[in-house]
Amino acid sequence: ADKDIVFNIAYSKDDTLAKEASFKILEKYPDKNIIIDPLSLVVCCHIGPGALGLTVSKTTVNNA
Repeated sequence: ADKDIVFNIAYSKDDTLAKEASFKILEKYPDKNIIIDPLSLVVCCHIGPGALGLTVSKTTVNNA
């Protein structure tokens, strides 16, 4: 269901763009979870500062 959707935002160096993106997402999807994390150092070394990544995934719950 739609309630199982989670947004993940990853950034390099400064989280300002990530926070701005999260506000825009929440305007359209106010009841969704958004997780903001820095990219790994290895990735940041290759792509540099100011990068932003966004994923949309479905959470699963195992009640076994």
